[in-house]
Amino acid sequence: MSDKPLSKKQKTAAKLMADPANYRNYDEIAKAVDVLPSTLHKWLKDERFTAEINQLSRELVHQDPFGVWEALVEKCKNGDIQAMKLYFDLASKQTNTESSQEIVVTMTKEAEEYAK
Repeated sequence: MSDKPLSKKQKTAAKLMADPANYRNYDEIAKAVDVLPSTLHKWLKDERFTAEINQLSRELVHQDPFGVWEALVEKCKNGDIQAMKLYFDLASKQTNTESSQEIVVTMTKEAEEYAK
């Protein structure tokens, strides 16, 4: 791992990847930051880059847990298999007696753990 800071393009790509409302695939993200898809895949093997994505994801969850939940549901509606897997994994851990707010808070905590 290098001590070199992330480039502006890497930081922009990390923000796009961490944003739950972003529906772009890797090729589209690479194009948005003006790099080849192979470059983006290379970055994904860099611990600094993945740490940046994870940190940004955690910040977004803390800033707007309901927005993150809504984005997850929207991704499920759009056929995102990973989102559906996460949704059902989180939903299966809930009881029928919890309020919707308690469920969202619990699912947000579970989503944070899942993202780690």
